[in-house]
Amino acid sequence: MVDCLDIKTLFEKSINDRFDLISIDAEGYDFNILSQIDLNKVQCKMLIVENNGTDFWKYNSYCDKFRMKLLDKTYQNLIFIK
Repeated sequence: MVDCLDIKTLFEKSINDRFDLISIDAEGYDFNILSQIDLNKVQCKMLIVENNGTDFWKYNSYCDKFRMKLLDKTYQNLIFIK
């Protein structure tokens, strides 16, 4: 058994309100978590998110709303920068 927090609670409990780098690897829940984050509000400069080569358009479209551009794409990860 592992204690978990949802992303909103994690940000509320954090002493920081800015996250330069966010990395998401959540075994299939990656986009669900990403879509809950206002990347502008947390001032994210780099995002690494696992996607295993599927639904690239969904991740790209979401990040584009925050003016984050795809830097690199590997088999398992997408790397976006601002």
